[in-house]
Amino acid sequence: MRRRRLAGGTVLAAFAASLTVLTGTGTAHADSSTVLPVSSHWQTVADSTHHHVYISAPGSDAVVATDFDGQVIKTIGQLDGARGMALSRDENTLYVALPEADAIAAVDTSTLEETRRFATGDGTAPESLALAGDKLWFSYRASWSGAIGSISVGDPEPVVDPGNVPDFTWYGKPLLASSPASPDLLVAGESEVSPGALRVYDVTSGQTQEIAYNENPGGTVEDLAVTQDGQSVVTAADSVYYHQQFRLSDLTQTGQYDTGPYPTAVAIAPDGTVAAGIVAGGDSDIYVYPPGSTTPARTVVLGSSSDRDLLRRGLAWASDGSRLFAVRFTYQAQVILDVVPMTDGVSH
Repeated sequence: MRRRRLAGGTVLAAFAASLTVLTGTGTAHADSSTVLPVSSHWQTVADSTHHHVYISAPGSDAVVATDFDGQVIKTIGQLDGARGMALSRDENTLYVALPEADAIAAVDTSTLEETRRFATGDGTAPESLALAGDKLWFSYRASWSGAIGSISVGDPEPVVDPGNVPDFTWYGKPLLASSPASPDLLVAGESEVSPGALRVYDVTSGQTQEIAYNENPGGTVEDLAVTQDGQSVVTAADSVYYHQQFRLSDLTQTGQYDTGPYPTAVAIAPDGTVAAGIVAGGDSDIYVYPPGSTTPARTVVLGSSSDRDLLRRGLAWASDGSRLFAVRFTYQAQVILDVVPMTDGVSH
């Protein structure tokens, strides 16, 4: 039976407490826990070139930019319903989906100023973004189903293409992911119903050519990340009590990370370390797995039992694996960014 999800970034309130990292050799504390100047969240992205962390907040029409210590640098406003984000390969541009403006914004990551806006069409409400091939891909609403379009952002005169995905391929706007290691592959996961299908597209031609499909890999896809070698995707699906790994060539499941209920976020460091997060379903909130292992080397507990809810798409890595960034909400309507140090060799 398909179950409709409500999209959005609303947070609940709670008492903010400290974050603790648990390892086999003792207990350490986060470098910082920062209450952000917004009350919603959609995605967290790390920019290691400029040492920025970006948190999109649809309820505030904004993206918050912090440094790697969690200190707020700027709140970039007037980003209508800011949701999905993607960094250019050189990390000089942050693309932000603006569903309430039917557009995608380009933000200069040095100045943190919007420099351009691409219209995606009336009523499209773009949501998730990913770079693959020579284009920026975006999921959007087309009539009564989800769709995937693209923008040739590198061209002098960028062209917006609504795409060739057949109607009703997607119930809602799918989550998108890609990797520089497989630059011509685009991965998509159903984000609004359960079970949530997975598809892999080859975009070499500039259009989406489906090369792999899995009709029922789990529940609603809350988050997904392509592995550093570009060969697999790890998903956080809410109805299964573990994170799953699928081979991109045929979307056969090849592994699982036994994190417990309910998977909500996943991030993969450039060296292959996997951070898999859940919504307060067990003793820990984040499990950190060394490259090639499905046994966690450490776990992370976010605050006290009353404010431990890791947000969907709320994990990101510094590129050198030295820090993990986690975003959670509290019952006091606070969005908190925790900076978790990874300095004992586990993640690099």
